Amino acid sequence: MWRRRWQNGSAPFYWDATNQTSPNFHENQKQYSDYRAALGNGLPILWWQTPMGVPSDTPGGTDQHYRDNHVDYMLTNTQEYGDMHTIGLVFSAGGSHQTSISTDGGQFARLSSQYLARGGAALK
Repeated sequence: MWRRRWQNGSAPFYWDATNQTSPNFHENQKQYSDYRAALGNGLPILWWQTPMGVPSDTPGGTDQHYRDNHVDYMLTNTQEYGDMHTIGLVFSAGGSHQTSISTDGGQFARLSSQYLARGGAALK
C-alpha cells in the first residue's frame, strides 16, 4: 500500500508539492484512494507514521533537523485529505535522530494552529 521512493546520498528527499513531477502528493493520495476503493468497505483513511521534517533550500539536514515537506504540504492542503475520506494525519519522528515537534523550529505548532483557525477540513 505505501510506496516511498528514497533518494540515495546526502541530498534531501522531497515529494513534488506542485504535483507536476513524480513522486508527488497527488500520486500518493491516489494510491490510498484506490486501495480504499478496492477494499469496498467505505472506511476512512488514517495516515500513520508520517515523517516530520522542515522544508529548506539547504540540502541535507543535521541530526534531529532533517529536511522533509510532508508536514508542510499535508497541513496546508488539508481539504485534499478530507476529500479522500481522511480522518487523521499522524506525524512522528520515528527515531531519536529524526526531526520531532521539539526540533522542527515550531513548524508543526504553527501549521496546526493555522489549520484549527481555518476550522479544519470537511470529510466528504
